[in-house]
Amino acid sequence: MMMVGILYFLILILFLGVQLYLWWITRQHFKSERNTPVTKPNSDYDEFRSVSILIPVRNEEGNIGACLESLICQDYPMTQLQFILINDHSTDRTADLANEFKEVEVLHQVDGISGKKAAIQKGIAFATGEVIMTIDGDCMVGENWVTSMVRNLANSSNVLVTGPVWMTPDKSTFLQKYQEMEQASLNVLTCSGLKSGFLLSANGANMAYPRSLYLSLDPYSDNHQTPSGDDVFFAQKVYQNGGEVRFASQQEAIAYTNPVPELTDFIRQRVRWSAKSSGYAHGPTKLYLAGFAAVNLSVVFLLIAGIWYPFYYTYLFYGLVLKFIVDYLIIHTGMRFGNRPVCWQDALKSSLFQVFYVVYILVLIIAGKEGLWKGR
Repeated sequence: MMMVGILYFLILILFLGVQLYLWWITRQHFKSERNTPVTKPNSDYDEFRSVSILIPVRNEEGNIGACLESLICQDYPMTQLQFILINDHSTDRTADLANEFKEVEVLHQVDGISGKKAAIQKGIAFATGEVIMTIDGDCMVGENWVTSMVRNLANSSNVLVTGPVWMTPDKSTFLQKYQEMEQASLNVLTCSGLKSGFLLSANGANMAYPRSLYLSLDPYSDNHQTPSGDDVFFAQKVYQNGGEVRFASQQEAIAYTNPVPELTDFIRQRVRWSAKSSGYAHGPTKLYLAGFAAVNLSVVFLLIAGIWYPFYYTYLFYGLVLKFIVDYLIIHTGMRFGNRPVCWQDALKSSLFQVFYVVYILVLIIAGKEGLWKGR
């Protein structure tokens, strides 16, 4: 039985060691970069590159107005901006509301074709901009969003930029607070993972890349059957072909969205996100995700095994304490980036909640549960 404890702590320490390494990288980076002001292009820069902003949507009538309003208010020459909304078979008033914005071109997906990747492909085929930017229909951005993302892209033709996404709870429920802290942590891990090359991640709700890069890589040709992954699979293709994936760590680059309101929506979303992991090609990323799953599964194993062998609860207690300390450091750094407070009690509840929802998601995936985009 002692071997079980040794194995548990070996897995835990290895994984938490990686977490601490990634946290340290982001902490040092945020210290030097998070307050860097956005500057306008100058004579040494490709001034005001033409940008096509793609907004793939399905049934976003409650959010699309605010999203488009934030986009057309960019501090960037309107002559260099193209707004393309791709309506993926919405059954509500999303398309009608979008048509009220004269600056926005609305495309309708054809019958028999659906999904976010197909919507992006349709938008890019219609786009005229040198730079493609993507955002979800439930997101809002500040006026310097385009400028910030394009500056991070610079003049390179072989760079993909992913920006931070921030959850803004509209209710004081634990589920919404948890999503805010989780996304803040993901921003930390995405930043450090890309800077170190250890972890490849991206968020399709906030990305920028040269149109020529997409056309040359055709990033969805071998994963079109996976509902999610329009972001990560693209990032992996860029990395595999000698390109660079950058994290835009300026405040102006943040895209804001609301957490999902109900637990059922949350589970459905996480199943969709998790389903793409089987298609990951980057070895270190797969190892990291395997370690993440192993740590959470081991907690549940010890919790159940402790019924017959109570001393396992001692292992479990010290393991959870170590996990909480590392989780808190990552959450605290992520929340500070968004200028949001966090108390240790919320972080503790989040650290424990993560264990059980992750295991539940793994069970659903093993059982064959599929994740679809917007329920389709």
